[in-house]
Amino acid sequence: MDKNNIIKYVKIGVFIGGSFLLIRFVIKQIKLKKFNKMFGNFKTITDNNKGNTGGVTLPKDSQSNSWSPRASAEAVRDSMKGWGTDETKLFNTLDALNSEQLVQVRSYFNTYFADGDTLFQWFEDDLGSSDVSRAKGYFTG
Repeated sequence: MDKNNIIKYVKIGVFIGGSFLLIRFVIKQIKLKKFNKMFGNFKTITDNNKGNTGGVTLPKDSQSNSWSPRASAEAVRDSMKGWGTDETKLFNTLDALNSEQLVQVRSYFNTYFADGDTLFQWFEDDLGSSDVSRAKGYFTG
């Protein structure tokens, strides 16, 4: 076996090995993202290195002194968590909120549940195009 064949086989081996490692890394990242989407990432509450702004205050609705964005943000997350999306639950939750509350829910969701993504990215991952437009329409007026 001459030197050129050995070099050729080494290059092929490095290429196959590198491809294998890259595919394993990508699959691991996809699984991690799905896991975090299903169960949440508890690091985002305390670890602010993921792009979450934090510092969310619990706002009050002018009609009720007990409203906070947490319950609505959890309902939105739960409607999209796991396999499939409960569009009825999602849109019923968004229908019940005024524009100020929608801003607060979006901020709360992005800070505590989105794991580095945004609420709009969750919409794009989980909904069809017409539902994405409808969901984003709540927040854009």
